[in-house]
Amino acid sequence: MDNLLILLKEILKPNIKALALFLVFSFICIGGVIQTYAFIDDIPDVKKPPLYDQLSALEPWFPWILLVAPLHILGAVLKLWWLIDLFPEFSSGFKIPLVSIAFSYILSCWTVYSWDKWVKNSKRKVYAVLTVATVISLMMSPLPILFLPNITLFKILRFISGFIFILLIVGTYITSLIGLAYSFKTILIRTKKHENIWGTYTTK
Repeated sequence: MDNLLILLKEILKPNIKALALFLVFSFICIGGVIQTYAFIDDIPDVKKPPLYDQLSALEPWFPWILLVAPLHILGAVLKLWWLIDLFPEFSSGFKIPLVSIAFSYILSCWTVYSWDKWVKNSKRKVYAVLTVATVISLMMSPLPILFLPNITLFKILRFISGFIFILLIVGTYITSLIGLAYSFKTILIRTKKHENIWGTYTTK
């Protein structure tokens, strides 16, 4: 148990890379919540949230949904959506995404830890992560809008920001999954080694 706590402390310890990633994810979470106004602007009692117009040239909404997809699935399975009512509001009808932000911090720390420990020292893994993340991000981004005859700078900015956010999120999840796979492998090896040692001890 002590070793586990030490490991968790090491993983969750703030560092420049993890904090930078966390800040981007936090921006995506808050920006995503703000942009949900586009889907409910016809409701009379709901007022436009702060920074809605300023964020109109960016695309954080879908990246936010992608980022917190595991939370949405978990919340649906465990029927935890009622907890949202407990969150404080930053504007009438718009809750501060506290769970999304907390999840973003944990995910950022784990991603940086996994990248430094299992990915960055292997050119093959780095190339694989970047390639797969880029392909998936292009598939998820509204690429056809760049070829429309009435293309504008506004649409280009939305595409670029959306692509960058999605690329960062997809790369994060790929790196995190690599870290989980290596962690699981390490646990299995240590468990098997422990069983072998215990088996040898008990047969004596």
